[in-house]
Amino acid sequence: MALDDIDVSDKVLICGGGIGGLALGVALAKVGIPAVVLERGEQLRSAGAGIRLQTNAWHALEQLGVADTLRKEHIRMESLEVLRDNGRYLGGATYRDDEENRGVVRNELIIALAAQLPNGSLYLSSDVQSVKIDERGNGVAVLRNGKELRPKLLVGADGVNSRVTKALGLSSVTYSGQVGIRAIARFKEGIPNFDRVTRGIMGGPNGEFDLLFPLTDKIMYYASVFSLPEVEAKTFNNEKALQYLHSNAKHIAEQFNIPLWLSHIKPEDIYAHQLKDRAPDKDKAWGKGTVTLIGDAAHPTTPFLGQGGAMALEDSVELAAMLNSMTKSEGGWEKASPQAIAEALRAFELKRAPRCHDMVQLARNNGAMMCMKRSWLGVLLRDLFIMVAARLTRVSFYTNWDVKLAA
Repeated sequence: MALDDIDVSDKVLICGGGIGGLALGVALAKVGIPAVVLERGEQLRSAGAGIRLQTNAWHALEQLGVADTLRKEHIRMESLEVLRDNGRYLGGATYRDDEENRGVVRNELIIALAAQLPNGSLYLSSDVQSVKIDERGNGVAVLRNGKELRPKLLVGADGVNSRVTKALGLSSVTYSGQVGIRAIARFKEGIPNFDRVTRGIMGGPNGEFDLLFPLTDKIMYYASVFSLPEVEAKTFNNEKALQYLHSNAKHIAEQFNIPLWLSHIKPEDIYAHQLKDRAPDKDKAWGKGTVTLIGDAAHPTTPFLGQGGAMALEDSVELAAMLNSMTKSEGGWEKASPQAIAEALRAFELKRAPRCHDMVQLARNNGAMMCMKRSWLGVLLRDLFIMVAARLTRVSFYTNWDVKLAA
């Protein structure tokens, strides 16, 4: 059935077929709420090469029914090490049995989620040109051909530059002062000197932070972030990113084997982007009427906690759980009134806002520390902080999340 022919008046319309949008479509199907996912691309989005998923993300993926599929191929990490670019060890941690950290090939995550969607609920090449909110607080999605879709509930899962966010009048994202590079290196015969360690490497004249860890026994994830003036960041593309990685390798100790990883990165497996964020207000809902947001559309963040994808997964489970509870009290989705839906959406947003605000802020602060430009005092203070923090804190304080989709 063509998109022009479907009736969405009794459905949830999800704008965006990334991690958050697909996850929400799956979550809603599991609680019996009909949904349609619109993705503007001809293919599902997989930009970013790889993604780090920590304990909270795996709890969400279990609720969505895809965790075990992804675990079969992707390596569980045993420990974290933070080092200087000269090889000096600064700090680290051995993960406990209840801490699950794995890197996942982003495209495989997308495919696994899409496979769980009901037939006929995903539409590709479906570009939402604009979104408006009518006088009753209902969302209206306007397609490229001018057709208007008026769903029972509209969700913006359309990323950092969300059209739904714009319709809600939220502030624009802020450039963090840094750019990021994500890449994967593929080894047909297996990763040399393979181990289950995530390594963060700090140093370099531009305040570089590099991250290395295996996704599988044959695929290594390599990310690099560094400070760059915004005027230069606007033209920083994948080609420049690969050139930068080769140049930056000169500053990193030989023990990290950076030239080896770079020699196995294909042009199609590298992704460069500006780092931007926007922290939601802690005590303020971000939606209106029967319109809400999830993922980067609601709370775009920098990657310095490794929580962007996880927050989108959390959003999808919590929103579906909230709507499921509301539906039961209303006697079914068909009977749910716009007022009841709006109340459920505000409850969802106000529950999520404090956690998401803190995550965005913490990631921003981490980025400022990790990408500190080289000065003897700044580097000394940063290194001391890392050595002390590694001994006194655990990552679990922000990965401690486990909401059930249905009671």
